[in-house]
Amino acid sequence: MKRKYKHTHWLKIEDDMVKAVWKNIKEYKEKYDCNMEIFYRDTNIINKFIKLECNQSYEELDLDVNSMSEGSLIRLLSKPKNIYKYKKSVEEFDLENL
Repeated sequence: MKRKYKHTHWLKIEDDMVKAVWKNIKEYKEKYDCNMEIFYRDTNIINKFIKLECNQSYEELDLDVNSMSEGSLIRLLSKPKNIYKYKKSVEEFDLENL
């Protein structure tokens, strides 16, 4: 049975080679009850999209979003078009090989 969360956030990773991004995402997932799915576009595999389902509103979100720092994610106002779900989970992205 899938758990219900109050909020769904769509986040964008502009450069998936930045280790700080994946570190921040994994730390958030370990700390909070949430569900994360990773998506990509065929036309640009560098950009990744995260569907974050959680109980924190955007104002409460304990994640580096829209700060323009190296590990920051970009918040999108809606689900991006033409994206495909990754077969890997967040935990399976290996920080050492980035």
